[in-house]
Amino acid sequence: MKMKKALIISSVILLASCSLKVIKPTQADLSRGQKEFPGMTMAQLEEGKSTFKRLCTQCHPAKSPTSRGEKEWREVVPEMAGKAAHKPKKKQISEADQQLILKYLITMSGRK
Repeated sequence: MKMKKALIISSVILLASCSLKVIKPTQADLSRGQKEFPGMTMAQLEEGKSTFKRLCTQCHPAKSPTSRGEKEWREVVPEMAGKAAHKPKKKQISEADQQLILKYLITMSGRK
């Protein structure tokens, strides 16, 4: 019984920690992101968030956008898209999806 209880508690903690990593953008985030991506809208930033969550978690738990800087995200996203292209039964990550994901991750990586 103790083992089952411990497993349930661990599962809840794990699920909670995964869901916390995908940060909801705010107006302040959008304003900061527009400096790098002029004309970006809140809808695009939200779409980047949902695309990141939907596609990137096919292979691994979501990473926090603040876990890397802009340069690192610009390297990691194309690399991961390439890996996904070689995995059977995984959704391919189009160039358009990569750009949405990058805009979201780069914008949110600057959050303090």
